[in-house]
Amino acid sequence: LGITTLANAFNIIDGLNGLSLGTTIINLLFIFLISMKVHDNFIQNLCLFLIFPFITIILFNFPIARLFSGDAGAYVMGICVSVASILLAENNNSVNPFCSLLIIIYPLYECVRSFFRRLFAGRRIDVPDNFHLHSLIYKYLQNKINIKFANPIASCSILILPFLCSLWSYIYNDQQYKLILGIFIFVMIYEILTAIILKILSSYKI
Repeated sequence: LGITTLANAFNIIDGLNGLSLGTTIINLLFIFLISMKVHDNFIQNLCLFLIFPFITIILFNFPIARLFSGDAGAYVMGICVSVASILLAENNNSVNPFCSLLIIIYPLYECVRSFFRRLFAGRRIDVPDNFHLHSLIYKYLQNKINIKFANPIASCSILILPFLCSLWSYIYNDQQYKLILGIFIFVMIYEILTAIILKILSSYKI
């Protein structure tokens, strides 16, 4: 269930140059660092094996996209990150399961939130829309800067979230209460950002 959900989650965030690839690289990098911290050689080797192809691809996808991963590529990213994060917690008793959850919270929350947002709005849950956080930030930047740069800048802005969540997970990988606190902080930041940007965009009549 976790692997399937995260595969779809990475497909949902695959809307800007380098966003899904960047999230994948950040997630795998910090899983690698945590595995070094707990001396798990298997996870270290797994992350190294997985991360280098994505680093190669992002060179052609960001900041200007000359190569796209597509739906299949996004699914592969989600599967790789989910397997690595599950194994990290399963194979190491010193790593709290909430550590893995916090690492993947950005794509996971985007997926779950999109499902319920569409459901409560009476829309089909399988029909794409432009109300994801990355879509809203992109729309906002389109009205502020050159449209050519709006895409990569929006992507970099969003990547701060998975980076900070993964960093928090690395620092507090064995402290459950602090990891849960990190999840709540992320949700609050996400919702506040969404509310602010929606309010600004509504003033533009977008």
